[in-house]
Amino acid sequence: MPELVLTNFTTRLGHRIGRMIQALFLQDPNFRGRRVVTFHNQRDFIFFRHHRYIFESKESKKEAKGKNANDGEGQTILKGNVTARLQECGPRFTLKLISVQHDTFDTKGGEYEWVHKSEMDTSRRRFFL
Repeated sequence: MPELVLTNFTTRLGHRIGRMIQALFLQDPNFRGRRVVTFHNQRDFIFFRHHRYIFESKESKKEAKGKNANDGEGQTILKGNVTARLQECGPRFTLKLISVQHDTFDTKGGEYEWVHKSEMDTSRRRFFL
């Protein structure tokens, strides 16, 4: 199962949408995989990205002298520095929320909790998610 990252879901509606997205993925607190799924909210658009961890080890050699400088025996100590980075590996897409229904999906008789209307787009500084 991938690690799930949700960012900038700060409003009440944003928390609700974040919980809906979390429900799509199983909860497994022991991360065994190396995959990361990110849902990032910016200006009421939800950006989806799929990454995976890449671990790289860089070894540096360090020579240590023995007890006596004359015996000529030196030890080589390998020091491993592990660095991690993210590599984008999957699809990317952008979502815009149109409506949230109260119960199960029903196009004819469903109750809507929230509906995006064109009158809501009058201010460029007001966001709903």
